[in-house]
Amino acid sequence: MKKILCILDDKNSDIYIHIDKKAGDYNESELCGCVKEANLYFTERLDVQWGAYSQIACEMLLLREAVDRDREYSHYHLISGVDMPLKTPKEMQEFMMRRQGTSFIALDPSAVGHPETFMDRIKYYYPLGQVIGKPKGIVKLGLHYLQSCFLWMQKVAHIDRTRKAGNIFYKGANWFSITHEMALYVLGKEEYIRKRFSYSFCADEIFLQTVAYRSPLKETIENDSLRCIDWERGMPYVFRVEDFDMIVNSGELFARKFSTSVDEEIIDRIYDSLMEKKRLGE
Repeated sequence: MKKILCILDDKNSDIYIHIDKKAGDYNESELCGCVKEANLYFTERLDVQWGAYSQIACEMLLLREAVDRDREYSHYHLISGVDMPLKTPKEMQEFMMRRQGTSFIALDPSAVGHPETFMDRIKYYYPLGQVIGKPKGIVKLGLHYLQSCFLWMQKVAHIDRTRKAGNIFYKGANWFSITHEMALYVLGKEEYIRKRFSYSFCADEIFLQTVAYRSPLKETIENDSLRCIDWERGMPYVFRVEDFDMIVNSGELFARKFSTSVDEEIIDRIYDSLMEKKRLGE
């Protein structure tokens, strides 16, 4: 996280950070020390559980915090702590200036025209989504069993909470770069998002695509996440140092996924390369 902040630190950027509630006591001042020029803001801390609605709530929280500031941003980029920038702030700003008015929201090509591949995520209720990831051992197995039983009963009863919605849904990457206008539109749909996607499963890959691609702003969207992600070697693949040339020459703004426990050298090489470019004013 510290290396990400050092790279993104720029007078023309503001950075909003959500720290998961599960992280316990977290020394925010350590992160503040990495930022000299950008404004750094910390949001309310949520307990985010993988696959649960809390993932969507977190994204909406970050968007709302940024939009509520007096400053209107050209674009809002969502990244996580396992991502790395591939461009300096100056390079990113120059790219976005050339693409003013364009939001970058990727669709999953395997899901386009095939909603049956993901509709189970939102057709049924997953009431244990927020608690199923907390316990361990036999308790966790028991919760999974209860969730499976509840899902089976819904299928037998032909429950379909999307029946009246027209089944017009889209799926794609949950990492995005969107315009101020698109951010305002998405936040304006917060009640719909909460009603439609609460108690869903992994709907963080569905809600934004659905809202954006069904919106009046559809023509301003480019089907691209601007992220270098390898789904062929992993879910996604964790990059190693031998991937360095491929990553930095990908033309993308960000890359994921990285892990210090898998290969810290690739993180250091990207960091050193970009910090040198920043030093040279590139």
